[in-house]
Amino acid sequence: MFIQAGMEKILSCRMDGGIGMARKSRKNRNVESNIQTVVKKENLLDTAAYIRLSVENGGNETDETLVVQQMLVERFIEEHPDLRLEEVYIDNGFTGTNFERPGFMRLMEDVRSGKVQCIVVKDLSRFGRDYLETGYYLETILPKLNVRFIAITDDYDSSRKEDRENISVPIKNMVNAMYAKDMSKKILAAKEAQKRNGNITLSKVAFGYVRSEDKTRQVVDETVAPVVRMIFQWTLLGVSKREIADRLNLLGIATPGQKEKRKIARVPLEETKWNGGTVRKILENPTYTGDIVTGKLKQSLYKGVKQYRTVPEDWDVQKDMHTPLVARDDY
Repeated sequence: MFIQAGMEKILSCRMDGGIGMARKSRKNRNVESNIQTVVKKENLLDTAAYIRLSVENGGNETDETLVVQQMLVERFIEEHPDLRLEEVYIDNGFTGTNFERPGFMRLMEDVRSGKVQCIVVKDLSRFGRDYLETGYYLETILPKLNVRFIAITDDYDSSRKEDRENISVPIKNMVNAMYAKDMSKKILAAKEAQKRNGNITLSKVAFGYVRSEDKTRQVVDETVAPVVRMIFQWTLLGVSKREIADRLNLLGIATPGQKEKRKIARVPLEETKWNGGTVRKILENPTYTGDIVTGKLKQSLYKGVKQYRTVPEDWDVQKDMHTPLVARDDY
C-alpha cells in the first residue's frame, strides 16, 4: 500500500510538472509572437502618398481623376506589408514643371524631419515633369535623406539596385518635360485662335458690364453704366479723382467690390468706400471704349514660371468687341 501510494504521488508530481512546463511553453510562445509583431510594426516605413492633379492637359483631368489616383496609391501601400500610410499630400491643379507646390513643399518638410521614409506616386509625371529637377530629387536629395521612392505604373522602386541604375527613368523624365512643353504651347495656341475668332472666355467683366449668356462678350449693365459715364464726364470737367470718390460716396453708390460681392481684405464689404485709386482704375481701363485687353498676366507652364504682370506694350488689344460706354476721344 505504501509503495502504491508513493508511486501515485510520483506520477502526480510528474503530471503536474508536465502541465506546468506546457503552460510555460505556451506562454513563452505568446511572448515571442508579441515581440515579433512589435518588431515587425517597428520595421514598417512611414509612407507618404503624393497625389497631383495636372493642369498641363488643359483641364481634361477632373476631381474624379484625383480620387482614382489616390485610391490606386493607397491600395498599393495597403497591399505591401513593409509600408504604412502616414499621410496623403495633394496638389490639385498645379503644374508638374514647378516644384513650388504647397502639397509637395509640405511633403518635403516632413521628409526632412524624418516623419516620412517612403514616397509613393502613381507615376513619375505626378512627381514632376521637369527633367533636371526630378532627376535631382530622385538621384541626389531622396537617396541622401535615405527615403525610398516608388512610382507604381512605371514599376520603379528605388530600393531595387537595378531600378536606381536603370537609364529609362531619366529618359521618361525627359519625355514628360517635352510633353509638358508641347501641351503648354498647344494651350496657348488654342487661346490665341479663340481670341482671333472673337471667342474669349471672360474670367471677369468690368464695372458697368455683365457677361453675355455664352460668357464670351461683355454686355452693358444699364443700372451701373450711368455711373461710369458720370465719372468720365466729371473728369473732363476737371474734377479730381478724390473729389469724384467723395461725390460717389455721398450719393451712396455701390463700389465695384460691393457690386461684384467680393470679399475685401480687412474691411467688411458693407464698409468699403470709393477712393481715388478705384476711380483711377476705371478711367484707365480701355474696356470702356469697346476694346478687350488680354495678356496683362502671363505665365509659362512648361518652364514653371508663375504668373507675372506685363507692360502695356505687350498687352493684346482687340478693338470694338462690345458696346463702348465712352467715346475714344474722351478716354
